[in-house]
Amino acid sequence: MGEHKYTQMRAKNRREVTRDGVTYIRFKGVLAYPVPNPDYVEKPEGEDTRTAKQKRKVVYKEVAKQMEAVKVTTNMGRGATDRNDQQTEANISAELEKWRDELESKKDSDVLLLDYMREYVDGRLADGIIEPSTSTDYKHTIARLERRFKTMKLTELTAKDVQNFQRAELKRGVSAATCGKVHRLLKQVLTYAYRHEDIAKNPMDIVEPPKRRKQNPNGLSISEAQRVTGILLDMQPTPVCTAAFMALHGSLRVGECCAVTWDDVNLEGKTIRVDKAIGLANGGAFLKTTKNNASNRVVNITDDLVSKLSERRDLMRKEIADNDILMTAEQFGKLYVCGTIYGAWLNPQIASRKWSAIAESHNIKGTEGKRATFHTLRHGFATVGIASGIDVATVAAQMGHSTVSQTLNTYTSALAESKERAASKMGDVLHPTETKKPATIHELKPAANE
Repeated sequence: MGEHKYTQMRAKNRREVTRDGVTYIRFKGVLAYPVPNPDYVEKPEGEDTRTAKQKRKVVYKEVAKQMEAVKVTTNMGRGATDRNDQQTEANISAELEKWRDELESKKDSDVLLLDYMREYVDGRLADGIIEPSTSTDYKHTIARLERRFKTMKLTELTAKDVQNFQRAELKRGVSAATCGKVHRLLKQVLTYAYRHEDIAKNPMDIVEPPKRRKQNPNGLSISEAQRVTGILLDMQPTPVCTAAFMALHGSLRVGECCAVTWDDVNLEGKTIRVDKAIGLANGGAFLKTTKNNASNRVVNITDDLVSKLSERRDLMRKEIADNDILMTAEQFGKLYVCGTIYGAWLNPQIASRKWSAIAESHNIKGTEGKRATFHTLRHGFATVGIASGIDVATVAAQMGHSTVSQTLNTYTSALAESKERAASKMGDVLHPTETKKPATIHELKPAANE
């Protein structure tokens, strides 16, 4: 962003005015600073159909005001006009710099809380620390604060203000999970503000987050997962069917399913490389990195998924031939498995919506009795795997969890079922196949003829 927040300065609409015998240049001063372009779209594979606006990563926000600078007319002789003009321009620049410095040195007591939060999010996005989808999510969270904190200054916020807000939100039916998102973002921003000495103390240090009742994930029972597998096997290898299969039999998130290319698939080795995802922001989809380093992984897949992927590959090859498209093996490898033969990916929102229709029509429900969403399929991979006795470390690696404890904490109910099965197996192992009664004294007594 540079040394100054305002990286551009200019003077517009100039005109001369004379006052008390002095000539001034009256102009509209404009200062501008860069912010991430909310309409920016990553360059797609193949033909670039983006508009000029969608290609710009950064746009500029402007502030303006009417200003004046003295017009210099004192120089005489050869080259006087040029020297006068140069010094006049220097005066205009000096006025602009003075105004810029005034704005940038403005006390934090004048900064509104929500403006500070938005600028914090914009900065994180511009620095590449967060994804556009995360920025959009943060902006929605900030919007929840509008009603209560719209006019509150950054330095005015107290712990009591936040605590009362959380209680009021919970009372009107907002979930503890949603309130928790607001709490975490406030704490993150105010910790930043305190470290940069924009506030004297951090009120969030003494605010307790809303208590959340632990909810088990809406996974799939073994019998329901088997039923869903049968349903998907009977379906044509459509993009949504194939994506759903990868979620249930490969543990992929919906954005990861949509980003898999044929280069990522090894049918002979029965693996899929996961190193990217399709994200959502500002009403559009974009290609991004995976959720975290642990999410970059190679997953082993089932024979049923190998079969479905083979069907999908054959179908796409047939469509290419039917449309008289000449395509090399290298070009085919760049196509998205769940996309089109023209290089487009499947939008995760469309995948989720079409899966919901499938779940509705087949009455597919998860372990919590709720309708199965697309993410239920990924949960199903974990719940079925753990309940079947697969070790948790293996499940965690397949899921792309950063720690085994994350898997343990998320799927405790499935772990309980796994422990029951393990206890039953141990009982079978330890129980002797034949039980001999201990000999009695009579049986140990020597026979009469001995």
